Amino acid sequence: MGAAAGDAPQFEDTKVDTLLNPGLIIEVLSQSTESDDRGAKFAHYRNLPSLNHYLLVSQTECRVEHFARQTGNRWLLTEYQAPDDSIPLTDMDCSLRLVDIYERLSFPARPEPTPGEVAEGTADQPR
Repeated sequence: MGAAAGDAPQFEDTKVDTLLNPGLIIEVLSQSTESDDRGAKFAHYRNLPSLNHYLLVSQTECRVEHFARQTGNRWLLTEYQAPDDSIPLTDMDCSLRLVDIYERLSFPARPEPTPGEVAEGTADQPR
């Protein structure tokens, strides 16, 4: 899935199925495509000058990885896992809420960490 950057979408041909100027590309991960979505596809997508956001959406857990283009052609990864998280797409003047992305899905609850244990995937560190 993709969204055009700029005012007018540009397509490869009259079939209107290949967007040439995506500002956002969203891939839903599966076992058969995940390595390609993370590897060859993303390497190709990074060469698209219009692309500023690449989202990888898990279908096995509530998790979205957001790669955002930075200056110097660097990419910043931010991971979202809470259903109330919102992914800012500031240059597109909108945001995507995980609760909306996963509207029709439910996942088993994640176990709560025991007291004194740092939850997996968090950056809580003593100062």
